[in-house]
Amino acid sequence: AAIMAIVAVLGFSGSVDAATSASASSQKAQLALGMKYQAADWNGWQTAYAFDAGRGVADAAEDTGESRAAYLASQAALVEGLVAFEDRTDLTGEQQALVAEARTAIDAFIAVDADVVAGYKSGTAEGKAAADTLVITTEIENYNNAAAALGKLAEVTSAGAAADVTAAAD
Repeated sequence: AAIMAIVAVLGFSGSVDAATSASASSQKAQLALGMKYQAADWNGWQTAYAFDAGRGVADAAEDTGESRAAYLASQAALVEGLVAFEDRTDLTGEQQALVAEARTAIDAFIAVDADVVAGYKSGTAEGKAAADTLVITTEIENYNNAAAALGKLAEVTSAGAAADVTAAAD
């Protein structure tokens, strides 16, 4: 009876560990998927404020302009998700590398965005043209790099979550 009790306790403990692992993996996957879609929203808002600047909206490049403010809010949410991932202690080596790739691309995008804003705020045709060029070249490349890393991170974490759910069920 004592042996059966020990086996039961160990079995229950293993089930709890498997369920906890599945929950953490699912949480990671949800965070990664959310960041993937947040990045698309963020890029879209930059395009929107660039379009506003092209249409002559007076405050298009100001942080208080409607599209620019939405861009900044979207950026804050994306960076918050990135920091949440960077703070996790349960990432695999591959996941850590993908988060680092995403960080590099997102930081590059943010740095170039400062030049985009400066170009629109310059009030010159040359400045506006330079900003437009950055939005349709460099920023697309930076976004594509971030999106690729976040997409792969979502894929990897979702596969891990599925495996952990299967293990917990077993």
